[in-house]
Amino acid sequence: MKITSISCEQFAGVRNRNISFTDGINIIYGKNESGKSTLVNLISRTLFQAAKIDGRSNKDFPELYYPSARKGGGFISTSADGKIVFETDNGIYTLSKV
Repeated sequence: MKITSISCEQFAGVRNRNISFTDGINIIYGKNESGKSTLVNLISRTLFQAAKIDGRSNKDFPELYYPSARKGGGFISTSADGKIVFETDNGIYTLSKV
């Protein structure tokens, strides 16, 4: 499997982002606290997190990935937000959780 792009409308501090990857090694770089690790978490959570977030069994998710929840602003969403386009030998697929 080869990831060709990732995107989200809102995931933690990353908003309205679409990143495409090319063949070979791709490097994401930036200043501290610019969202590099958050993009890795976006990929992981989109692939492995349930689409609907249950506040009882996923207590850490809203705390980690919805900053306004920490500030008392309530949750922005009750679902994981992310889209991954990937390619396999059998075709191109899109996994979307919104």
